[in-house]
Amino acid sequence: MIYFLGCFLFVPVAAAEVYIIVNTTIPVSALSKNELRDIYIGKRTIWNGNLKIVPVIAPSLSLHDEFVLKYTRKSSSQFKIWWLKLVFSGEGAFPKTASSEKEMIEKVSENEGAIGYVSSEINTDRVKTIVIYDKDEMIKTFEKSKGTDNE
Repeated sequence: MIYFLGCFLFVPVAAAEVYIIVNTTIPVSALSKNELRDIYIGKRTIWNGNLKIVPVIAPSLSLHDEFVLKYTRKSSSQFKIWWLKLVFSGEGAFPKTASSEKEMIEKVSENEGAIGYVSSEINTDRVKTIVIYDKDEMIKTFEKSKGTDNE
C-alpha cells in the first residue's frame, strides 16, 4: 500500500496559466517570448514610441515562480540575483513589486508603460491582455507548411 501511494507523489502537476497584462497606453497587442524575456531581465527598457517599460513582479505569489521560469528561463533566486547585480552595478532599477494579483492589476493600470502577469484572463478596461508567441515555433510551422501543397 505504501508503494501505491508513493506512485502519486511523482504525478506531474499541470502548470499554472500565465496571462501577460499591460497598461492600456502600450502600443502592442503581442510580444514574442524573447521580447518578454528581454523586458524582464532588463535588456529592453523602452517600448516603441519612447515610452519607458515598467515591469511589475509579484514575488510572493506562486505564479511568480512559474512566470520567471517560463519566460526568463531562470529560477526565482537566479532572477532576484540577476536584478540585484543590475541594480548594484547601476545598470537597472529593480522592477516594481505587487503583493497580490489585485495589486498587480492596480500597478499596471496606474503606471504608463507597465507590464505584469496574472493567473486568469482579465475583463476590465483598466489593463489589456496581450498575446505571447514563440517566434521559433512559428518559423518551424511556416517552414513545414511551405513543403505541403495547400491548393
